[in-house]
Amino acid sequence: MDDELIVMKAELQRKVVELENATSDISNLLASTNIATLFLDNDQHIRRFTPAATQFFSLLPSDAGRLLTDINSKLVYDQLHADCQVVLEKLVPVQKEVVATNGRWLNLIIMPYRTVNKTVGGLVITLMDITDKKLAQQRERTARLFAEHVVDTIREPMLVLDGTLRVVSANRSFYNTFQVSETAIKDTPFFELGHKQWNIPELEKLLKDILPNNKVFENYTVKHEFPNIGPKVLRLTGRQIVDAENSESALILLVIEDITDQG
Repeated sequence: MDDELIVMKAELQRKVVELENATSDISNLLASTNIATLFLDNDQHIRRFTPAATQFFSLLPSDAGRLLTDINSKLVYDQLHADCQVVLEKLVPVQKEVVATNGRWLNLIIMPYRTVNKTVGGLVITLMDITDKKLAQQRERTARLFAEHVVDTIREPMLVLDGTLRVVSANRSFYNTFQVSETAIKDTPFFELGHKQWNIPELEKLLKDILPNNKVFENYTVKHEFPNIGPKVLRLTGRQIVDAENSESALILLVIEDITDQG
């Protein structure tokens, strides 16, 4: 009997050591991660949190066990409690982009906390800083708007075509000159515009050679009776527009100059 007790005690001690080691591993993992993470129980009491979470919540080690709603948040986001409740009820993650009081943008994800037995034991909230991404998107949007406004000031009609020669965009001069709207031509194959007045085999070959062969063509002349605007003599120039970060997204810029009165 004593031998069995000794064996049981040794086994229990071994499991305690394993549990302590596992707890230490988890504690070190949580401490080393830069991702702000909170673990809540089913009543939204705080079970534990990573050090990074203190950037966005006024948390102290002694706050374990307190309700999340009792903790001051540094997020401009008053739906946290409600969204947590929705995740607990529907077991469907919630993901949102929120902003902190210091102006930083965060990707917030609320997920059910699932135990090893596949039961829901609460919630996991993670916050990842996406400020650099948001600023890059804003800079890209500003640059694109600036480019579009610059293009709109150019007097010559201009078209941007994708690799399949569909219309991506046009400038204001194109819409005014050919008396068409953006919705009427966007995503339309170039050779189907209007009454297919651009459906010229030689022009098609020139355009199709631009992207594969990085070619440029200039001074290609088109004479045509255009709907609503009458006979025109146009000089076309086509060249490749390359995205420095993604060469596969190259486009074609087509500039159209009206030379009707020059001849």
